[in-house]
Amino acid sequence: MNIAIYGKKFNPDFDKCIIRLFEVLEKAKANVSIYEPFFHFINKRISLKKDGLSFFTNQNDFKGNHDILLSIGGDGTFLESVTFVKDKGIPIAGINSGRLGFLANISKNEMELALK
Repeated sequence: MNIAIYGKKFNPDFDKCIIRLFEVLEKAKANVSIYEPFFHFINKRISLKKDGLSFFTNQNDFKGNHDILLSIGGDGTFLESVTFVKDKGIPIAGINSGRLGFLANISKNEMELALK
């Protein structure tokens, strides 16, 4: 499975969800490509293994070989993530790192189940 991850800053109370997300993806042996600024934000608070990850910083270096793009943040982040997949036919799943989301409607409590 090829997973792309796009996200923005989030509150520290979401750190455990990010840790769990990467545990689930590692267990599934997923190929993960992550928005590089988001990786650097995460890595300041949580030590992530860089091995095996690939990175993208803009639409030009975003490869179209992903099965899904995970948008981590709120509805605004979800809308921004559309620019990466707009003509590639890649579905987006929005994981809400805040309180309420209409587009990014997967809560942190539902995240693991939604990834299966």
